[in-house]
Amino acid sequence: MSDQSSTSQFDILCDLEEQEKYVELLNMSVEALLKNSKDIYMQTWYGVALKGLKRYEEAITVFKRVLDVDRDHYPAEAALAEAYLDSEQYDLAVRECRTILKKYHKNRGVFIDGLQIMGNAFGRQGKYILAEVAYKHILMLDPNNEYAGLNYLYSLHKQGVYSKGMLDSYEENPKFLLKIWHMENTLFNNTI
Repeated sequence: MSDQSSTSQFDILCDLEEQEKYVELLNMSVEALLKNSKDIYMQTWYGVALKGLKRYEEAITVFKRVLDVDRDHYPAEAALAEAYLDSEQYDLAVRECRTILKKYHKNRGVFIDGLQIMGNAFGRQGKYILAEVAYKHILMLDPNNEYAGLNYLYSLHKQGVYSKGMLDSYEENPKFLLKIWHMENTLFNNTI
């Protein structure tokens, strides 16, 4: 009986190895299909997959190729900005975000996405005043944006404006930021 169970385990192991080969073959086939596809949406998804695998230069090449075909393909524009950000090419990320902000200034959601990527690029460079401006602009458009709120407070903290305790308070109670935000806006508007 022990011979049968060890044989079954061996068969299972062989089956798993065979399945892994098929999965690898499937992945290679999908990559080849995506890589050679003329469909800009498929190409964009291929670039996103490459970016997810941290193959940034390849992803950037794919996004640029998509944008050569259709310069107004927003998903590729945003993904290109993110790929620049993730590959620490911050100036290129900011440049791509400026293009997005100019082109899509009437599309609130896209505009906010561009500002978030830009704020992240500034923050990662240590340009906290510029990051603050980007996040503050997001909060003017969407006061309940918790991601922008936390990054806004963080940029203020890095400038020495708010203490770490305030950041901890925000993480425990996101409404805290809204109170600060409304107080600042009231003070600012009353002094103009």
